[in-house]
Amino acid sequence: MAYYKKKGIHKLEKHHLPYPDKSVMEAKNFYQQNNIRDIRKIRCFQYTEDQAKFYIESFFKHLEICYKDFVEYLFPTFKNELSFFNSLPHEYFFYMKDSDVSKWGSFGYRSSKDGQTKFNFKGDITIEHAFKEDGISILRGFSLDKLLRSDYHNDIKTIDKINTPKVDEFCVIRNWVYKLLKDDMRGIFKEHKEYI
Repeated sequence: MAYYKKKGIHKLEKHHLPYPDKSVMEAKNFYQQNNIRDIRKIRCFQYTEDQAKFYIESFFKHLEICYKDFVEYLFPTFKNELSFFNSLPHEYFFYMKDSDVSKWGSFGYRSSKDGQTKFNFKGDITIEHAFKEDGISILRGFSLDKLLRSDYHNDIKTIDKINTPKVDEFCVIRNWVYKLLKDDMRGIFKEHKEYI
């Protein structure tokens, strides 16, 4: 995000999200042997289970830092009204089908009880269990591919006045920041009778 350079914030510039840890040949063989046509499966296959978990944890840690900096710099007067911002840092719960992080599932989060970002990976459970036992107030659909490629589209381009749809799709943290901010600001807009 451009404002980081203007403000001299360089926390994440030297850090990258973890790369896939399976070779191109492994992915190619998987593609050919299984006659896979779904690029999402191929993207996810490139990560072993441990690397996928590492990616997920890194993603949400980066997301929290970016979201916090973005809100503090651009929306300082509204920050106390933003629920995601006010509950930072979070403890995340991932409820995955067959306990496989590369498959579909759901995730939720709550404010961390000890001030540390934490992660829990569990098998598929009932919604009641997530709400009562884990203290989650909302569950969202989840897949590893949603963190590798964004299906969220907004009107703000990665490069101003240049149409770069493929680049926009892979600016995953930026798009998640906008998505969370938009969700967080719904209450503010309703209060002022504006809709987004």
